[in-house]
Amino acid sequence: MSHLNHRWLVVFAVTLALFLSLPLILAPQNGEEITKQAEQGNAEAQFNLGVLYANGESVKRDTPTAYALFLLATQQGDEKAKKV
Repeated sequence: MSHLNHRWLVVFAVTLALFLSLPLILAPQNGEEITKQAEQGNAEAQFNLGVLYANGESVKRDTPTAYALFLLATQQGDEKAKKV
């Protein structure tokens, strides 16, 4: 294998590893921490908690609560919440 091919293989392997680990790197904090931040008025946390409720992740699925959290986040200017 030529040096150039080996280098591309290494670059590809590292890129693939980083891509596959993105969900772990970008995962939100645990539900308790998000809840605490949301209760303190953090718009991003309100949106993230709304997503958890909408999808039933870490909490029981509750669409009305998710909607209320999205509304709170939207009122505070969270751009992601405005798109829901």
